[in-house]
Amino acid sequence: MQFLADNLQIFYNKKVYKQVPLISKLAMKDPRITKLADILVNYSTKVKKGEVVQIFANPEAKPLFLEVYKLVVKKQPKEIIADIRFPETSEIYLKNATDEQLKQFPDIAMHIAKNIH
Repeated sequence: MQFLADNLQIFYNKKVYKQVPLISKLAMKDPRITKLADILVNYSTKVKKGEVVQIFANPEAKPLFLEVYKLVVKKQPKEIIADIRFPETSEIYLKNATDEQLKQFPDIAMHIAKNIH
């Protein structure tokens, strides 16, 4: 099986964390991705409830991005800003978000809706 090597950047409360090397398999879910996502969310950035989290990733980082996104949603941040979306992103959010998160409209999306003509 062929591997893709790339980088994932996580921006957390306007602080840029170093790029994390990414190795992902194309077809199968790799348990190393789950572990790396856990390390990024729970130890490297220590995401907490009510914070704004920004995630940047290349399309090649999709497996890691989706796992990081899922773990971040479970932390109940105020907002998640992602520079890339995949079809699975909405499903992950709806399955893992609390009722409180589902009721809240993101501030940044509201600002864009009100101010872009």
